[in-house]
Amino acid sequence: MLAESAGRYQVGDASQDQVRASQDVQRAVLNILEDFDSEKGRLEQTQHAVLNILEDFSLEKTRLETTQQAVLNILEDFDSEKARLEEAQRATLNILDDLSVEKTKVEESRRSLEAEVAERARAEHEVRQRTEQLEAVNKELEAFSYSVSHDLRAPLRHIDGFADLLRKHAASMLDEKGLRHLRTISDSAKQMGTLVDDLLSFSRMGRSEMHFTPVNLDLLVQDVVRDLRQDTEGRNIAWTIGVLPTVSGDHSMLRQVLVNLIGNAVKYTRNRERARIEIGCVGASQDETVIFVRDNGAGFDMQYAHKLFGVFQRLHGASDFEGTGIGLANVKRIIQRHGGRAWAEGQVDTGATFYFSLPKGGGK
Repeated sequence: MLAESAGRYQVGDASQDQVRASQDVQRAVLNILEDFDSEKGRLEQTQHAVLNILEDFSLEKTRLETTQQAVLNILEDFDSEKARLEEAQRATLNILDDLSVEKTKVEESRRSLEAEVAERARAEHEVRQRTEQLEAVNKELEAFSYSVSHDLRAPLRHIDGFADLLRKHAASMLDEKGLRHLRTISDSAKQMGTLVDDLLSFSRMGRSEMHFTPVNLDLLVQDVVRDLRQDTEGRNIAWTIGVLPTVSGDHSMLRQVLVNLIGNAVKYTRNRERARIEIGCVGASQDETVIFVRDNGAGFDMQYAHKLFGVFQRLHGASDFEGTGIGLANVKRIIQRHGGRAWAEGQVDTGATFYFSLPKGGGK
């Protein structure tokens, strides 16, 4: 019984050991399962993290591909820009070459211009010297002319006076030929006296001081025509006088110009049954006023027009028209002193037109 009880006790202990062992295993398995669940959770988290990483990697890959494409585009643009820069560089080099050539040309032009300026300065210096010399010579000639003309007046008066005395004293003893000789001496002396007076006037005109004032040409022309009434009395003259402006000039000198020009028109239309004399102003100009005196008189040949305004230059004989050849020279000198011009147009036996200009705003 004891043995049997002992046997049962042993069996019971063994079962208990198995149970405990089974429970330990079960607990171990449960622990393992718990660890597995934990590991599974960690694996799932890891898997999820890996998936997130893969998604991020995919996005990064897309960004990298986009960036790569952008870089490729930039490289393409860079190549294009490089080509444009190379073209611009070549163009710049060409421009620099052209600038170098142009610079050479400019330097050559500058040297040429400097040489030309130096030559002009030298020429102007020579012109000034010659002008000064000519002015000195002209002054000497004017002084000489004035002196000679002045000194000739007394002998001429004596010749004319003694010829007149001789004619009165010896008229009964002289035949017609002798009296004609005396008249020729007297007429020549008077003509010479007139010439001397004109020379004196011409000389004074170049030496006298000018006084610029407003000159009403309308009134001045009327005054001159009125003073010529003795020469026009009994003649058939058609006067046409246009509206004339007021100019700046020396009144007495401009009067002398009009006396000469209008007086010539009266003189050279003497042989016309009906003379026509026109005085007017040429169309408006910004720089100058141009006055003309036109007639239908004897006229002149244009090939000799350059002689008209010279001293002692006459295109008609003294037997046809009296004069000394000083009047138009005086006209030219007066107008030049005013800073203007004098010229003429004409046709033989048809008439002539004489012009003179005066600068607006005063003379030189």
